[in-house]
Amino acid sequence: MHVHDTYFIVGHFHYVMFGGTGFAFFAALHYWYPKMFGRMYNERAAIVAFVPIFVGFNLLYFTFLVLGLQGMPGATTITCPDSTAGIFWPPSVPGSWSPVFC
Repeated sequence: MHVHDTYFIVGHFHYVMFGGTGFAFFAALHYWYPKMFGRMYNERAAIVAFVPIFVGFNLLYFTFLVLGLQGMPGATTITCPDSTAGIFWPPSVPGSWSPVFC
């Protein structure tokens, strides 16, 4: 399937950029926190923060991959009228809020 110039590219870009670098940054901070500040972090707080960020990240960007595979163009603000974008956009909205509230 031809996915060039679709939302698949947008979703893949964000999976690589934030999934690869953002989560790696948080993991490094989690690992090096005791050495930087001289005390241990709260393990439970770290897990409670990780779960909504991870779930929200996947809710947001996995829907982009699905929409792109269905042919939704990525370089426009208008959705395709015959696509199923209406089904996949509602789960992505809380996914976009999760990093803000964690």
